[in-house]
Amino acid sequence: MWRVRMLDAANREPVTVKRDEPVEKAMHLMISHDYSQLPVTQNLRDIDGMISWRSISLARLKGIQTESTRVMEFTDKGYETVRADDELFRAFQKFVDHDAVLVSGNEGNITGIVTATDLSIMFREQSEAFLLLSEIENQLRRFIMKGKFTLAELQAAKDIQDKTRSVESVADLTFGECVRFLENTDNWKRLKASLHRKTFREQLIAVRDIRNEVMHFSPDGLSKDQWRQLKALRTLLRKMM
Repeated sequence: MWRVRMLDAANREPVTVKRDEPVEKAMHLMISHDYSQLPVTQNLRDIDGMISWRSISLARLKGIQTESTRVMEFTDKGYETVRADDELFRAFQKFVDHDAVLVSGNEGNITGIVTATDLSIMFREQSEAFLLLSEIENQLRRFIMKGKFTLAELQAAKDIQDKTRSVESVADLTFGECVRFLENTDNWKRLKASLHRKTFREQLIAVRDIRNEVMHFSPDGLSKDQWRQLKALRTLLRKMM
C-alpha cells in the first residue's frame, strides 16, 4: 500500500524558523531554498503555524511592516498535518486543498513537508515509466513483424495458462510472450538480426522484470540503474527499426 512516508519530501527534515526570529530571516530562507512557506516551530514537534509569502502579503495589507518584525506577526495558525503512515491516496485531498502539508512521524515530530509539486513529480515519474515501456513494447512487436510469421507461429508463444485471450496478430502478444517468442531459435534465425542474442535476451528479461514492478505500481519507484536499462533497450530498438 502506498504510504505518505514513501514520498521523498515526507522524509526530508524541513527548514524552519522560530516565532521570535526576525521575519527577514524567514524571507531569506525562503528565497535561498526556493520555498513558498516554512513551518514556525521551536522543536519540530510543537508547531506554531506556517509563514509564507502569502501570509506575509496578507499581514502587510493589514499594515504590519516587515522591517525588524518578528515571525510570529506573519504566521498563519492554520495548517494541515498527515501522519507518515497514512495511506497516501486517502490523504490526497489535503495535498490538493493546501499549498503544503506537514508530515508527522511516529513520535509526533515533523519529518517533512509535502506540496502539490512533490506529488506531480511522483506521478510524472510513474507516467514516464509507462510511456517508456509502451514504446519499448511497440518497437519490439515491430521487430517481430519483420519476420512475417504466420498466425499459428505467433499463437504458439501465447501463455498456455491464459484460456480467455485470443492472439490474432503480433499486437496481441504480451511483453512476456514476445520474449518467449524470441527465445525460440528458429524464430530468431528468421529475423536475421545483427545482434548478440544472449545479451539481447538478458536486456529483455531485465526490462520484463522492471515492467512487472511498474505495472504493479511499486511505491519504491525505479532505481537509476533500472531507468538506464529501460532507456538503453529503447535506444537499441529505435536504431533497429
